[in-house]
Order: sequence, then C-alpha cells, then structure tokens
Amino acid sequence: MIGWCLKVPKVEVNAVFWSDLLAFLLSFLSHWQSYATGGAVTGLIGVIERLSGKQLSKQVYSMIFVVSFSLAAFFMAWRDEHRRANALDRANIEMTTKHEALRQRLEESKNQNTQESIFAISIDNQYASISNTVQAFETLTPQNSKTCWVRITAPRENRRIVEVLSHLASTFCRVDTPYDPTQPDDEILRGALKDAILVHMKKTIPDRGSFITALGNVFSVRRTYDLPSKSPADLVWIQIGPGNPWRKDPTKPGTEQ
Repeated sequence: MIGWCLKVPKVEVNAVFWSDLLAFLLSFLSHWQSYATGGAVTGLIGVIERLSGKQLSKQVYSMIFVVSFSLAAFFMAWRDEHRRANALDRANIEMTTKHEALRQRLEESKNQNTQESIFAISIDNQYASISNTVQAFETLTPQNSKTCWVRITAPRENRRIVEVLSHLASTFCRVDTPYDPTQPDDEILRGALKDAILVHMKKTIPDRGSFITALGNVFSVRRTYDLPSKSPADLVWIQIGPGNPWRKDPTKPGTEQ
C-alpha cells in the first residue's frame, strides 16, 4: 500500500487582518443595530401589530431581524469600505497629477534658464516647498482608518500661508482653520513665536519627528507638547506666528533657525 499525504499550505494571518476584520464587524453591528432598534421597518412592524392586535410569528421575526437586516447591514458595511477605498484612490490620483505637473514646471524652468545662459542656475523653491510640505502631512496619515486632525492658525498678515497649508493638508487629514476677521489676533498669537511656526502635538503622535523635519525644510519650526485643555489627543496644531515664518538659511534645517 502506497501512503501519501496532502500538504496544506499554511496561511499566515497577521495582526493587520484581525484589525481589518474587527473594524468590519464593528461596522456591520453598528448598521444592524440601527436597523433593528430604530429603522423604518421596525417602526412599521410596531404600528401594524398595534393596529391589528396580532403579533408576527417567530419565523417572520427571524427572517426580518436576522436574515434581512443582516444582509442589509453587510451591504452597508461593505459600501462604507468601498467608498473609503475610492476616496483614497482619488486622493492618490490627485496627488500624482499634482506632482507630475510640478515636475514638468521644474523641467520647463530649468530648460528656459539653460537657454538664456550656460551659467544660469535654476532653483525652483516653490516646487521644493510644496513637495516637502506634502511629505510632512503625509507622515501624519496613520496606518488605520482613523483620519489625522490638523488645526492651522495665523494672524491676518499670514492668512495666505494658512490657505496654502490647509489645501495641501486636506488630502490626508481633517483640517480646521478657525478664523474670525472681526476679532483681534490676541488669542491666535498667544504663545506664538515671531518669524516661526510653533507645532503643538502630543508625544503619542506617530512619526512626529518626520513631520517636524519635513516641515522644517520649508519653515522655521519649533515644537511643543502642550495643547489647550480638552483638545483631542491626536490633534496637531500648527500655530503660525507674526512676521516671516519661512526658513531663513537654506544651508540649515528650519528646526535650527
């Protein structure tokens, strides 16, 4: 008798799989609970039973609350993930398009300056600044479905910088730019540094060093672990001070200026 055995390949299930599965199940249960406790179908069943004076059988209840609601909750949980994935794909395509456009502008600028003089040196500070700033905000993107949270404030003289930073950060994070033109700048400037940016962030923020380093390639940056009371733990507050917050010496990082 010839013995034989079938080797079944081992499937490695890592922590990411279980984390994704748990997130999906929580979303599924949340949708199922909303249907079972407060949905239109549940309310309609209650009205019918009250008006008719009769209760539905256990089999009908099982079909409605277990089977039908489970299928609906499963679809809604899948749709949430599907929409989130599509949003990330669109964001990646948008960032790739922006980077390609900036690269083409850099090449055109270099070619134009080279044609004008063989000794011309072309430095596209705008391209470098945008690339470094985008890279900074990209480091704040966590490895889960939770969205990073950024707040950007500045006095009136530097509101233009807030607009640019908020546009770049919105690709990766939720962005708040509180501003009331009728109010003085005292609250915004409280604790701010002249000619610099002060970044408020907790020590628990992942890759906080990479964020500061990348932002320091564009601005004069300082950081503090202090945040206003009752602030979310994952909040990153970019407090732009008065004056010129840009990096002064191109030979040194902005964290040392």
